Amino acid sequence: MDGLILINKDRDWTSRDVCNVVQKIHGTKKVGHTGTLDPFAEGLLLVTINKANKIGQFLDDFTKTYVATLKLGVKTNTGDLTGEVIETIEIPNIKKEDVEKVIKTFLGDIEQIPPMTSAIHYKGRKLYEYFYEGVEVERPSRKVHIYSINLLDFKDDTIVFEVEVSKGTYIRILGEDIATKLNTVGHLTRLIRTKIGPYDIKNSINLKELTNQFITYTIDETLSFLDTFVVEEKMTKKVKDGLSLTIPNIKGELVYIKSENDEPLAIYKRKENDLFVCKRGIW
Repeated sequence: MDGLILINKDRDWTSRDVCNVVQKIHGTKKVGHTGTLDPFAEGLLLVTINKANKIGQFLDDFTKTYVATLKLGVKTNTGDLTGEVIETIEIPNIKKEDVEKVIKTFLGDIEQIPPMTSAIHYKGRKLYEYFYEGVEVERPSRKVHIYSINLLDFKDDTIVFEVEVSKGTYIRILGEDIATKLNTVGHLTRLIRTKIGPYDIKNSINLKELTNQFITYTIDETLSFLDTFVVEEKMTKKVKDGLSLTIPNIKGELVYIKSENDEPLAIYKRKENDLFVCKRGIW
C-alpha cells in the first residue's frame, strides 16, 4: 500500500516516534514524514508510506498554518514551555488593540535567526546537539514569509494567534518577537499545526485509529496539485531509465508521469521549453 497518511500528532511525541508506530502497523520500514513537528507541538503531520516516500520532498514547500499560545512575561531558553526560565519581567499594560496592531507588523517578509534547538546543520552537526552541550554558535538570519496572522484570543498574560507561514518559519521565534514588540518577553505554551498546503487537520486521524489498511490519499491524489502526463505502456521502461520527454501544454515546472495502467513512474522537471527531465523516480 502506497500513499499519504494525515496524522494528528499528540503532544510529547517526536515525528520519528509517529513514523515508528506507522511502520509497525503497516508492516513496512518505508515510512517517512515531511514538516517535522517538535515534541511539544501537536497537530498535522504528513506521513508517507512505501513509494510515496519518494514524493515527500515535493510536499515540503507548502505553506503551513498554526495556532499558537503565547505566554507573556516569562522567557525560556527554548522559546517554549519545555525549556528553563531565563528571564521574568513585569508585563506592561497591554490592550487587545495593542496586540492586534503588533501582530500585523509581521505580515510579509521577515528575518528570523533559527533557534539553537533547531535541526539545522552547522559544521556537520545539528544545532540542538550544540544546545544540549551548552554551546551557542552564530546563526545567520533567514528570510521567511508570513501570509496571514490573526489574533484569536487575548486574556491577562496569554495571546492565542493563528498564522500561515512559509517553509522554514519558526513559530517560537515569532512568538518571542511578538512579545518583544509588546515590550516584554514570552514563550509558547502550546502549538498546533492545523494545515499544510491543501491538507487540513480535519481530515487527519490519531495513531490509535490507524489500521494497516488505511491511507488518507493515494499517490495520484497526493500529486493532484501537479499536471499529469500519461505515457503508453511501452514507454514505461524508458521513463524508468530516465529518458527525457517532450511534453506540451504544461504550465508548471514539474509534471507527474504515470503509465496508462496507472503505475506511478516519476516526477519530471522542465529543462527548457517543452523538454522535461527526470527529477525523481517513484516506481
